[in-house]
Amino acid sequence: MARFDPRTHYLSREIAESYDADRFAGPAGRIFNRLEQRSVGAALRCLERSSLVLDIPCGTGRITDWILARGHRVVGADISGSMIAVARRRLQRYDGNVAYQLADGQGLPFKDATFDCVTSIRFLSHFDGASRGKFLREFARVSARFVIVSYAYSSAWLRLRRRIKYTFHRGTPVRFVVTGQELADEIEGAGLCEARRFWTAPFLSEEVILLLEKAR
Repeated sequence: MARFDPRTHYLSREIAESYDADRFAGPAGRIFNRLEQRSVGAALRCLERSSLVLDIPCGTGRITDWILARGHRVVGADISGSMIAVARRRLQRYDGNVAYQLADGQGLPFKDATFDCVTSIRFLSHFDGASRGKFLREFARVSARFVIVSYAYSSAWLRLRRRIKYTFHRGTPVRFVVTGQELADEIEGAGLCEARRFWTAPFLSEEVILLLEKAR
């Protein structure tokens, strides 16, 4: 089996078209989707209505949809034109409040402080610490104040659960989890500070949603 590469894997039109069905069509996927939506929604409460948000990678527009539904304007950016095509089709009803941009998260084509907030969900855990740091610094650069990201958090219980899960579950595992110290170091290194954290499913999922704010 070929090694999973998040920079090329999602360029495929076939993968883009089947992405949501593969992950969120079943009962477990639907439950996780609702729990994640709740956590992301809680983090988004920091924003005033009609804020301008960069969602990267926007993928098929799942998170972008939640942001738009809360009355914000969004630029959905992604390295995959195939994913953007699905998002554009999915979010037609929001025309006028959403735009799209092909972009690499480590070199965004936007000026400093362009956005009120940058969101990046289920993305950073695909990369090692050095790459995560580059992404996070770039997110902080283009944001005027807030950055909302998700990490895969490491604890003894979650490491055990992870080993059990991927023994019996065929799929793409989370590649990189972080310890509390690694998380703190990456946030500080990007010139950010943690305002709040939201667990998607405590004891059941490694995912934690972080509301970060630029250090003043």
